[in-house]
Amino acid sequence: MSLRHCLDPAALFADVVGDPDSWQQDALRSPSKRQLYLASRQSGKSSVAAIKALHTAMYTDGALVLLV
Repeated sequence: MSLRHCLDPAALFADVVGDPDSWQQDALRSPSKRQLYLASRQSGKSSVAAIKALHTAMYTDGALVLLV
């Protein structure tokens, strides 16, 4: 992966999934440890959570990633 992906999870999302919506960019770039997504069906909630988890696992040393 590239420095661009390391610095911006939204860039990783764009390359893996497609162009993120504005709420997805905000969620991906948020420093919050916990997030709750209130969005319609088929809006990409699982994709956001997966890319955020992948980004953390790839670029944070010693990170423990748990998705429930």
